Amino acid sequence: MQKIRRISSLLIVFLGIHGCTFSFESVEYRKAQRNIKGNSLDRALFHFSRILKKSPDSDLALESARTAARIATLQQGDFLRAVEFYRHIVIYSPEPAERKEAQQRIATIFFQNLNNYEQAIVEYNKLLKLPHSPTEAYQYRLNVARSYFQLSNFFQALVEVEELLEFNLNDDQLFEVSLMKGNIKLTKKELDQAVKIFTELKDQFPERSRAEHIGINIAVTYEELGDFAQAISILEVLKNDYPTPEFIELKIKRLEERQANQPGARGPVR
Repeated sequence: MQKIRRISSLLIVFLGIHGCTFSFESVEYRKAQRNIKGNSLDRALFHFSRILKKSPDSDLALESARTAARIATLQQGDFLRAVEFYRHIVIYSPEPAERKEAQQRIATIFFQNLNNYEQAIVEYNKLLKLPHSPTEAYQYRLNVARSYFQLSNFFQALVEVEELLEFNLNDDQLFEVSLMKGNIKLTKKELDQAVKIFTELKDQFPERSRAEHIGINIAVTYEELGDFAQAISILEVLKNDYPTPEFIELKIKRLEERQANQPGARGPVR
């Protein structure tokens, strides 16, 4: 009898705790919903966070994380807070597709919204360990390469680009990756290689090159090489099709001045 009473007491305690927890979640969720309706979004996120901390593995916590992540991202622009909610989804969602989408959003936030390129690399590498399509693999690796470039880690950026060039790329992807390779070479002052890449792009993809103003890249590279005459010649051709021709005119004038100041120069000839 004493044993039965002890089991009954433990059961009552357990049910009491469970009931309190459930009641707490429900109350906090209702408060969050009321604050959303009242446009008090900070308070809504506060109540959602309380649910996540109290009962992280509950269904209501997962639903709270979904709603809170959308609010923090789209309405509040509070991206660090959004990451907190997306991470909850990554950990607790039973759906692989939902976990993957949440991880994609985390990576995008660090890359695009926070410009935290070190963390972006970490998050994209997590995605590369998950099942992904060739198109997704391309985009993840391209953003990793871009992140290394932004961090001035040009060696690793080039490693990533060379790996991408081994992919079965379509024309748009090949243009995009080759352009990045050219920009890396230009930044590293490997100018002969840079001008070769840019010129090949202009010849192979004339329409896309015109839209992306690859001629400017070529002119800048020749300027870096000290070949001002060639840079001016390229800019003269570009001038008529460029959206702001006065910008090109200013660049030409500046180059002519530099050319005129070279030893042995006779001044600009137009």
